[in-house]
Order: sequence, then C-alpha cells, then structure tokens
Amino acid sequence: RVVGILFGLIVTGLVFRYIWPEHTIDRLRDALRQALRQLARLLEIPRPDTSVEKAKIEAHALIPETSRTFDQTRRYAELTTFELEESPNRDRTSLGNLEETLSRAEDVFDVATSLVSDEALASWQQLPTAAKIAESELRDAIAKRVECAAASDEREDAGANLSTAFARWTETMQALQVKNSRVALVSQIVTEVQ
Repeated sequence: RVVGILFGLIVTGLVFRYIWPEHTIDRLRDALRQALRQLARLLEIPRPDTSVEKAKIEAHALIPETSRTFDQTRRYAELTTFELEESPNRDRTSLGNLEETLSRAEDVFDVATSLVSDEALASWQQLPTAAKIAESELRDAIAKRVECAAASDEREDAGANLSTAFARWTETMQALQVKNSRVALVSQIVTEVQ
C-alpha cells in the first residue's frame, strides 16, 4: 500500500510537472486580462447618446463584476508569489510586472467608479454637449489603451491617440471654462493610464 501511494504521488508529480503543467501565473494573466477588459468597458460609461439612467444601470451591473475579477486576480497574485518561491528570476520579474499592472488598474478602477457615482453623473448632465463629446472621446481612447494592455499589445498609435484625445479634451474644457470634480477625476485617470 505504501509503495502504491508513493508511486501514485511520483506519477502525479511528473504529470503535473512535465505533461500537463498548470501554473498560477497563467491564471493570473488570464484574470488580469479579463479585469482590464471590464475596466475598459466601465471607462466608456456614460456616453453622450445614452441616458444617465441607462448609464447608471450599466455601471452598477459592471462595478461588482469588475470588483470580483480584481479580487480574484489579487488572490492569484498571492498564490503565484507562493508558487514562485523556488522558480527562476524570469518568472519573478514577470510577476512583478503583472502586480504593478494590477495595482495601477485597481487605482484606475477606483477613479472610474467615482466617475459613475450619482454626483459625477449629475455633473456629467450639466456639461455642454461639446464637453461631453470631448470627454467621451478621451475615455474611449483611455479604454482602447487599457484594452491594448489587456492584449499585451504595445502599439504606439494607442498612446498617440490618447495624447491627441487628451489635448483636445483639455482644450475644450479650457475654452468652455469647465471646472468641477469630474475634470480632476478624468485627468487623474489619464495620468495613471499614460
């Protein structure tokens, strides 16, 4: 019996090590991709062509889902740290990069959540149409940049589009003399994503 148990443990270890390896860092990458995609969708809310009520419903459905995904991603990061204690430095560097991306994404998520609060949506309704369009275009550019990060795509045009949209938005807000907490939140998101 003891020999059978030991043989079973050895075979199981070999299978999971060489034939069918499943590492937590792979799950961490997948969960982070999913969280970034959900964050990109949240950043696009509200849109100038949709009602505030519809934006609230969409945001209030997406926020808990995204929060759960971030929690799961954080758990995978902790498990990966434990798993990589005896692994090469290459994987540790990769884990460090993933944890930094996760931390920044969580910061952006906190601010994006503030942008769809009742107070922020009320200030959205007060914006002139030109300001709404400029902000929406900027948030779309931010969302595309976040989606590129989710796909591990470092295209230069995503950064250039973000810079162009940010310049246009800043110009519009200054021309219309819009100064409220929403402007500060959007600026904070741009800074984090850049």
